[in-house]
Amino acid sequence: MSHIVELHLHLDGSLRPETVWELAKEQGVELPAKSAEEVKYMMEVPEDCKTLEEYLERFDLPLLVLQKADAIERVTFELVEDLAKEGVEYAELRFAPQFSIKDGLTQDEVVEAAIRGAERGMKLYPQIRVGLILCCMRGADNEELNMQTVETAKKYLGDVVCAVDIAGAEGLFPTENFAPSPSTESWHNSSPWKTISSLKACPVTFRSGAHTPQP
Repeated sequence: MSHIVELHLHLDGSLRPETVWELAKEQGVELPAKSAEEVKYMMEVPEDCKTLEEYLERFDLPLLVLQKADAIERVTFELVEDLAKEGVEYAELRFAPQFSIKDGLTQDEVVEAAIRGAERGMKLYPQIRVGLILCCMRGADNEELNMQTVETAKKYLGDVVCAVDIAGAEGLFPTENFAPSPSTESWHNSSPWKTISSLKACPVTFRSGAHTPQP
């Protein structure tokens, strides 16, 4: 008997297009689309996608409606439901809490909403188990937000939250930039990865199969 496991699934890249359309109407968010069908088209990655940066642009639209706790809870539940109906038995859903704080939510509140959605889904569909991976983001000026993500992971680890990831455009911000160096005292004093290292039971993923093709 085969078992289906999904270990790399982006929550904000797995929304039902009709849900994005409905949430936009409920929230009064203006989308660059005139129908749910257009939303679906704008969320799909084209076959001729050439770079990771181009791929990541497809997350911009769904994130417009993921600034409210009830919306985050809803889409997390729906994804668990969709996976369960597809026969998936275990899934790890990853997302960056810092992308859902534009309307005043804290990263803690974002994660709490996702946990509620995941738990509701697992209760209704007990054949599936899911974990949440919280993503810190590659960038030049978001260290404070990444630190908040790490602290949130520390707070909720074990309560559905199962790991921390570093995600984003690796071609622009190589993983090596985030690696600890014994000779770099400032890194040890300020980097979020110092905090991660204190989470002895928290898995950390630096590479998850996403890579910008090189010419």
